[in-house]
Amino acid sequence: MELIKVNGFVMKTIDYDESSKIVYLFTEYGVISVLAKGAKKYKNKKLPFLELYNQVECISTDTGLSVLKDYSIIDNYEEIKNDLKKTLWLSYMFEIISKLPKDIPYKRTYEFIAKLLEKAKTEDVELCALMLQTKFLPLFGFKPEFKRCVICQREDIVSFSIKLGGMVCKNHRSEGEYDFFDVSKLYYFNVDDDFNSLSDINKALVFENINAYYKYYVEINIKSIASLIF
Repeated sequence: MELIKVNGFVMKTIDYDESSKIVYLFTEYGVISVLAKGAKKYKNKKLPFLELYNQVECISTDTGLSVLKDYSIIDNYEEIKNDLKKTLWLSYMFEIISKLPKDIPYKRTYEFIAKLLEKAKTEDVELCALMLQTKFLPLFGFKPEFKRCVICQREDIVSFSIKLGGMVCKNHRSEGEYDFFDVSKLYYFNVDDDFNSLSDINKALVFENINAYYKYYVEINIKSIASLIF
C-alpha cells in the first residue's frame, strides 16, 4: 500500500462513525480530507491530530478516502491558544482561510500562513489577522488599487474609495471616503520584517475599513467577527 506524507493545518473535523473522524487539512496542494479511525475513543493517541488549527505532518494512504496511518504535530500554537483574545483572532483568521476560492496558489498561500502564525506567537495577533485579511483580497479576486488614483492615475493620492475599489486624488475625493493608507501598509508589508514598524497603525480603523471593503465586494459571511476583542 502506497503512503503519502503532507503537512497541513487542521481546518475542521466531522464525525464519520461512532469512533472515527474525517479531518480536513489546508495544505500546499489544496484542502484534503483524511479519515482518522478510532480518533474519538477516550485517550486515543490521535486526539491531538483533531485539534483545530494545529499544523501537522500527516502520513496517510493514497486512496479515495485517505486513511491516517501516522502523524506528528509541527506546531500547536499554544502561545496563541492559551490566551482567549488571541484564540478568537486565530479562529477569525482560519474562518477567512476556509472561505478562500479553490483556484488559488496553495503552496505560496500555505507558506505565508505558516510564517504569519509563527509571527503571531510573539507579535500582535490582531495585526497578523488584519494583514492576512488584507493580503488575501487578490485571492478573492478584489485587489484594491493602492498606488494611484483609480480615475486619473495620479500618484498624489489622499483617500480610498470603496465603491471605486482604490485610492483617489484630491480632485476625485468624495465625502465619506476612508483613509486607507494603513491598509495599504499592511498589504505591502513583508511578514519577515520588523513588526515595530507597524506600531502606529490604527487597528480599529483598519478593521472597520477592510471589513467594509469585504462587505461591498467579497460575498462571504464571517461569523466569528462578532466575538472579536480589541
